[in-house]
Amino acid sequence: MPSRPTRRTLLAAVGLGGWVALTGCQEQPESLAEVAPTDGAGRPIRSEAADVLVMFRALERTRSLQMMAAGLLDGAPDSSTVPEIHEALSGQAEVLEELLRAAEVEPGPGPARRPVADDAAATSASRSGGADDSTATTGGIPRADRVATLADALADDAGAEALAEVAGTSPANLPVLLSLHGQRAAAAVLLRRTPDWPPLSGPEGAAAVGMLVALREVVYALEVAAARASGDERAEHEVVLSSMRTLTDRLVTLAGPAAPAPPLGYGLPGPVDSADARRALVVRTLEAVPTAVLDGSGGLVQDEVAVAGCTQVLAEVVSQAQRLGSPLPAFPGLRTP
Repeated sequence: MPSRPTRRTLLAAVGLGGWVALTGCQEQPESLAEVAPTDGAGRPIRSEAADVLVMFRALERTRSLQMMAAGLLDGAPDSSTVPEIHEALSGQAEVLEELLRAAEVEPGPGPARRPVADDAAATSASRSGGADDSTATTGGIPRADRVATLADALADDAGAEALAEVAGTSPANLPVLLSLHGQRAAAAVLLRRTPDWPPLSGPEGAAAVGMLVALREVVYALEVAAARASGDERAEHEVVLSSMRTLTDRLVTLAGPAAPAPPLGYGLPGPVDSADARRALVVRTLEAVPTAVLDGSGGLVQDEVAVAGCTQVLAEVVSQAQRLGSPLPAFPGLRTP
């Protein structure tokens, strides 16, 4: 089962050797153009050093979301996913801080942020429903409205502007930021706020094969689980199966001639004659998908369509795995050795 990435794991992943150029820098340039070379069209060519600015912004954003989630912890119902989301955000902040310090760049304390209740007060439209719906109020603002504000903020990190910045980072760092944004999108889905995804249009060719292979195994596990289950358990597996089949079929199209022929079957790790065993089988295959998504994702630099597609797949599989009992990771697909 995936565990939170250690500092050593992520230091290896993000290629901090390239960050030494900003060692001792205490002030951020106003834009990447001040530190990054440009190509013939005047577009920044980002290096690992330039990525530090993106990491600074990622940390600031993470701290803000962390405080928003913290404001919802008191009185959270037992069914709430907010505590788990808060824990994941805290883990993200810790890792980003350590990455910057390892580059001898001091991240500094987080700026003071308004609590989520104040942000919700600025929103005139009232929200209701949601995974954390409650009649509890803070400052007269229903809990459901405050949860919806957090969900919207998380979904924003799967928006076109946010993912364009991810796509513009270096091959060494893109997988880490892709994992982070995929987790944010999954958290939004768990709070019943699905990001406004464009049609899944990337990655294409060989870049889609790893995800396709992993998702085919998920589909097989779900078919086995659904066939051997009944009642509510079977209905639960069939809902996930429908979603995974849709993703898989689309990736077959995107992979095109690079798509391998599907295997005749997969070996099962053990008996699946109980509901717990069937659930464990499905969760195990779902948890393997994020690693497949990140493998080779460093080659997607400047491919915003592919990065958006990878983020959507991450959000879908991570949210489905969490609903089936898998812990919500801070960085899906990045695991300790």
